Amino acid sequence: MLQAVLGGKDIQTSKHKSGGNFLWGLRAAIPPDLRASVARILPDDWAMQLTARLEMRGVDWAKTRAFMVPSGDCGFLRLNLSGRERDGIVDPQDADQLLEQIASGLLTFRDPDGTPAVKRVELVTQSAKERTLSNPLPDLIVHWSDQLPPHLAGAYSPQFGEVPSSGWGSGRTGEHRDEAWALVIPGSAKRIAPLKQPHIMDIVPTICSVLGVDREGLAGQPLLGNQPEERIDA
Repeated sequence: MLQAVLGGKDIQTSKHKSGGNFLWGLRAAIPPDLRASVARILPDDWAMQLTARLEMRGVDWAKTRAFMVPSGDCGFLRLNLSGRERDGIVDPQDADQLLEQIASGLLTFRDPDGTPAVKRVELVTQSAKERTLSNPLPDLIVHWSDQLPPHLAGAYSPQFGEVPSSGWGSGRTGEHRDEAWALVIPGSAKRIAPLKQPHIMDIVPTICSVLGVDREGLAGQPLLGNQPEERIDA
């Protein structure tokens, strides 16, 4: 979808048709438990570099103006900005216009039933100064529609045409739903009846409550507690 908007060759497709295809096939042939064991042995820096090289293998950086940050397909997009990226080609003065082009273009895509494929596109870096800093943050975050598209379904834009599925699932894993999260704490903590609808801001107060740490000044409410007066039956 990104490459359709930018009018260039699909870097994800070209990556898998290049030498990167062999590496992905080799990775898939290794049992997940074995891969996880190797990942635990490797230093964190090595594991991150290996993952990044595997994800971005075959990309022509001399022609790539924007790319998806290797992150499990979370919809994180970043400009190949000159002065920030190693092989940056986008002039910082052109960044705002390019970000607007990408955001507005992605919002034109529809699922097979005609509903929007993208709920919204969030601008992360607000100023040119922020973008020139060396940081791992994306420039744009794509928030997909809450409605899961059919298995292996692509997306269609009246402006940019059809983009087929990547070949697994929906190809749009995105982040978790805004209202969904899980907190697992072993021990004798008991659930506390919430005073209002639970929110992600409740995670830190909940952890503090279970650990007996002062939570004064924190936003949110505790949902678990160890203090007898806070306990209720689950």
